[in-house]
Amino acid sequence: MLSGEAEIDALFLSFVTKWHEEREDALDLLYGGLPPEIRAPCWQLISRSCELMQQNSDYYQKLLQTESKYDSNIQQDITRTLPYMEDIFDEEKQTIVSNILHAYSVYDDLIGYAQGMNYIVTIITFLLPEEHAFWLALRLFKGYALEKLYPSKTISIIEDCFIKFEAVLESYFPQLFNHLYHKLGLSSPLYLPKWFQTCFLYSQRPDLSIRIMDIVLVHGMEALFRVALALMDISRSYLLDMTFIGNAIDLLKNLDPEVFPEDEVIEIALHYPPDFLDVKPRRVGINQNINNNNNNNNNNNEEEEEEEEEEDLDCIIS
Repeated sequence: MLSGEAEIDALFLSFVTKWHEEREDALDLLYGGLPPEIRAPCWQLISRSCELMQQNSDYYQKLLQTESKYDSNIQQDITRTLPYMEDIFDEEKQTIVSNILHAYSVYDDLIGYAQGMNYIVTIITFLLPEEHAFWLALRLFKGYALEKLYPSKTISIIEDCFIKFEAVLESYFPQLFNHLYHKLGLSSPLYLPKWFQTCFLYSQRPDLSIRIMDIVLVHGMEALFRVALALMDISRSYLLDMTFIGNAIDLLKNLDPEVFPEDEVIEIALHYPPDFLDVKPRRVGINQNINNNNNNNNNNNEEEEEEEEEEDLDCIIS
């Protein structure tokens, strides 16, 4: 009989073996919900964030020692991240999140810091210690291109996300789309940023956001579209009965766990076919950034060449 620590080690080793040799079995485990005891090292394995940390020792400390013009904005947003969850987001945790965001804002010369990043980092710190969490955050924002979800003059694709999601929603659920868009006047900019830019943590559902992060690490930005469509699928009957836009916004903002159980959300999100995003936009002008970001994600289910993987990591720190 293995001891508790030995059992956890064996469980993680089993996942590592499956990830490298039996990828479909590893994905089945991940989609069903990773065991909490091994989720943190699994995230680091899938994202390869530990490799970055090992290759750049002391870099995080140097970033912490550099001034950032974003510190006041970061501090202001930290206190508003999880206002009703002081038991899991206490002063010590807030300091850790603040440090990571400070370091990232020094590192990133494109965006620095934007509202919503505090939620992404908070999700990571539920599982990982500070420096480990920083490197995973960097992988998400840079390697997985989540930085493009935030406003910027040069790289933002959030407007494209609005157009793409409305096209997907209209294709899959035309009646719901017409009700929301034409009868209630509820378009995607009124709810999608709160979902995508916070990995759905704006709803104050850490349990759901952690499960969503599991699949973001495999499917990249596509996972956010999958979950968003699943939420619309689950709430169709509620939304179609609504006649006031405010009620619809509240439903989609709060994500009541009785209406949106995490297992059901993830199951439905993963049910859509691989090409579910390949629909014609209702509005013209959408570019290919979203599809390109998913294609460039180094964590898809196909094996990649070793040289390409090394190049991908090297280009993050430059």
